[in-house]
Amino acid sequence: MHCAAASCVNNSKYRDRLIVMPHVIELQFHKAHAEDYTKWEKKLDKTDYRVSQYTRICSNHFKYGKPLAGSSVPTLYMRSYPDWALSRKQAAKEVAAVENGLICHALVHVCKYLDPQTTTRLAEQLRVQPGKNSDCIFQKLLSMSSTEARQLLQQVAPIVPGGKCLEALHIYRYGALCEGTGWLSAQFQPPKVDSVCANKRKDCNPYSIPAFHSYAKPETFKQSTEMVHCGHQCNRKEGVAWRKHNNKKQRLTAVECKEEVLYENYFHGDSTLRETQNIQLSEKITEPESALKCTQQIMKGPKVSIESIKHSDELIQLHTGLPSYQYFKWIYKEVDKASENMKYWHGNGSEKAKKYIETNQKKPGPSRVVSKENELLITLMKLRLNMMEEYLAYLFNVKQPTVSSILSTWIPLLSHELSGLIYWPEVEEIKLCYPDCFKRWPGIRALLDCFEIPTQKPSHVEANTQVFSSYKNRATTKFCLACTPGGSISFISPPAGGNMSDKEIVIACNLPQKFSPGDKCMVDKGFHIKGELLEYGVELIHPPFVHRGQPFTEEKNRLSKQIAHARIHIERVIGRLRDYKYLSSEIPVSQLDLIGPAARVCCALTNLKSSVVGKS
Repeated sequence: MHCAAASCVNNSKYRDRLIVMPHVIELQFHKAHAEDYTKWEKKLDKTDYRVSQYTRICSNHFKYGKPLAGSSVPTLYMRSYPDWALSRKQAAKEVAAVENGLICHALVHVCKYLDPQTTTRLAEQLRVQPGKNSDCIFQKLLSMSSTEARQLLQQVAPIVPGGKCLEALHIYRYGALCEGTGWLSAQFQPPKVDSVCANKRKDCNPYSIPAFHSYAKPETFKQSTEMVHCGHQCNRKEGVAWRKHNNKKQRLTAVECKEEVLYENYFHGDSTLRETQNIQLSEKITEPESALKCTQQIMKGPKVSIESIKHSDELIQLHTGLPSYQYFKWIYKEVDKASENMKYWHGNGSEKAKKYIETNQKKPGPSRVVSKENELLITLMKLRLNMMEEYLAYLFNVKQPTVSSILSTWIPLLSHELSGLIYWPEVEEIKLCYPDCFKRWPGIRALLDCFEIPTQKPSHVEANTQVFSSYKNRATTKFCLACTPGGSISFISPPAGGNMSDKEIVIACNLPQKFSPGDKCMVDKGFHIKGELLEYGVELIHPPFVHRGQPFTEEKNRLSKQIAHARIHIERVIGRLRDYKYLSSEIPVSQLDLIGPAARVCCALTNLKSSVVGKS
């Protein structure tokens, strides 16, 4: 029995390979009710696939781990599992490799989900007195050495139900925790043991395990130097402060506990402290309202703008990748005229020309929310840092749809206006900058190589086949890049699926037609295009191959090193392109139409920098 989701490889025949997500206790394969067949087919999104009584989907894809009333349709991980998803066997192995400082806490987290019989046997092994609660077992586990805890975790992890090993792995290795089906960031430190409590009462626990793992209320186990000391009566039990009210105990949070201390100091302390606190309080009350208004005005404006970073070349390079503010001004000047009456992209129908564009009139409607300089800055920051649109919206004090519209409009505009920077030079121009490492092969016109950008896995099977790269073992978008011996990018192909070979991309983009008879082209061993280039009178230079039955001579070895020494410069150029995080991060399927223009913009901006090749 296997899961029908396109992204899932779970099969009941291979229990060790099952991927069990943290929100699932027991992995099962569920079938659909007859009235839900159509809904399941839409979620599966497979060509010519019909859900039947034999269709099964595993628990990972349901919000509550199984189909319930109101959530009987699978919605989770229908396109692909996240990168951190591991099989049960692999997760059990990885969680036992957590660093020493957190291995005991990972062991406690895993042991929380053991069945009662295993917990009883574990208590006997740890020599915990019968009748004690689970907190005593957990405290015993926390006091173990890292080596003992790691050995015990290796024994316990394989028998823990569901995806709890995977949950513990992400909590204690990556600082992430699972709440329901969503992942949140968590930064936590075990609270310090109160020395007063430790000296006066040895059996007073610094914190309890359930409180430590109660992530929804971290303030219950965070301590402050101002919290009430336990004393002989131990008012603070297991790291939590208590007070008596009407002969009943009331639990205090950290904030309430701090207020209690201030209350005691104020009414039962000395008069000097009261006078000091009264003066501080009066100063806060009489604070001028103008300061508050000024703060509100500052918060209304953008947190980042070109005006705030143009004074520093380091900040310009950090946010945009450009060497200085002068380059930013030059780019803005180049696109200023074209951006005066441009129409912003707002979905289907945006490509229709407006009357004010055809008549070259001023664009009607309200003024821009963001200036054109800052819109250009938003676009360059997206390419350089690949920030989330929501965070860019926060930085520039706009809404996320506004940022999405700016990016969808400016990236194609920059690709069109800056395309002249990607220039195929003439032979005489190449000779003006011909480095010494290429002197053995005079007449080299270009160096070729391909690079791939990771993309989100499509849900459609045929689309996934077209973009799946056997080299990267994932879905990618592929580009063919050509650079001159001097290190400038002279050509970039349109985007292609990762399934295409280097030879197919070169032929599809008609790259051989750009060469002239007598030119030379340097490639690596993956480009089998010698016959295609010979039709245009172009000589192909590549490292020598090892043929069966023929030894790899010293001369061939020397030639291979010389070619690698010269060809490394195109790898360095691709490395500069990778500095733009947009081209090194996973591209969502919804943004695949922008990946080609974005790559061209990054190539044009790379050509504005100094050459990667040293002076001749």
